[in-house]
Amino acid sequence: MKPTARKLPSRAQVQQAAARQRLASRVTTPMHRPSVDGRLLLVLGLALSGGLFFALSQVRSVVEGPGLASAQSPQEIARAVLGQSARVATTADLQTVSVHYDISGWSLTRSLIRTSFQSNVIHLVPVMFARTPQTERIEVVADNIFDTIQGREVRQPALSVIFTRPTAAKVPWPSVSNGEIARMADKAWVSPTIGWQ
Repeated sequence: MKPTARKLPSRAQVQQAAARQRLASRVTTPMHRPSVDGRLLLVLGLALSGGLFFALSQVRSVVEGPGLASAQSPQEIARAVLGQSARVATTADLQTVSVHYDISGWSLTRSLIRTSFQSNVIHLVPVMFARTPQTERIEVVADNIFDTIQGREVRQPALSVIFTRPTAAKVPWPSVSNGEIARMADKAWVSPTIGWQ
């Protein structure tokens, strides 16, 4: 047999082969990860957060339930529903009742702040109107702790609603949902950092 001469690759071919090899070494093989449907994670997350809120609301109602049954004055009613942080101001004739309370204990998320506030309004307003017949207007204000641009913490109103007796009489309190409170109130306000949605 006759030996054959091998043709050497050109410089350009060598550079191309080297570039291909560098590119191939950068591409990693994907690791095998178990496939989890994103919808399943969403449902689990909502169920856990909803369950946590329900559990906390039940604990609160068990602890403060009997106090509400015997509460008659606006101060007693507000403290039975909202806790000891409730501060009540009224006109001398009880025509207007203004309730401020601290919601910062529920400020884990913006959604939890809104839901807690709306639930508290549902529990407070109809009882207050039923037990104080002279009251014509109820304002509920939830205060939260906010960080300022300067890095300080300040307590400011986060959400508020105003109900008059005629408006409250139209609300189906036993069946109303939290999300409907803002549009059913005479006036509703929320801090832009929280928002209604």
